[in-house]
Amino acid sequence: DYAKASEFRDQQIKLEDGKHVTVVRGGKSSVSIHPRDLVVGDVVRLAVGDIAAADGVVIQGSDDMKMDESALTGETALIPKTAAEGGDREGGPGDDPFIVSGTNVIQGTGLMLVLAVGPNSIQGKILARIREQEEDDSDHSAETEEAKSAF
Repeated sequence: DYAKASEFRDQQIKLEDGKHVTVVRGGKSSVSIHPRDLVVGDVVRLAVGDIAAADGVVIQGSDDMKMDESALTGETALIPKTAAEGGDREGGPGDDPFIVSGTNVIQGTGLMLVLAVGPNSIQGKILARIREQEEDDSDHSAETEEAKSAF
């Protein structure tokens, strides 16, 4: 039903417009922006309850920072995140500074350097593949209907 779909889309847009992330940009301590305005190189403040709006790497964080990546991986275990360190340091088995868009901060706080946004993020690539698959499926169903009508 077109009216219901249109109403749902309007509600979704209102929800999207209410989202904001706090970034450190141009040396300013914190600026609140819409997630779609994030660019590579922004430093995003992450806290409990936040959903990562971009892919990035933790550059500073509390020792107890944990992420829920179940939306991406299906794995229910919380994933500890540690700040990336430069130099020749060998990472240990538990060192994971990478944050993927769409995952939730469950515990701790941190700063994330944005590495990928929009269609270049992991979540963006997954959504693009889903759309491609849906288009392929609709093409195949149209071909099937044509074949049925031929008989």
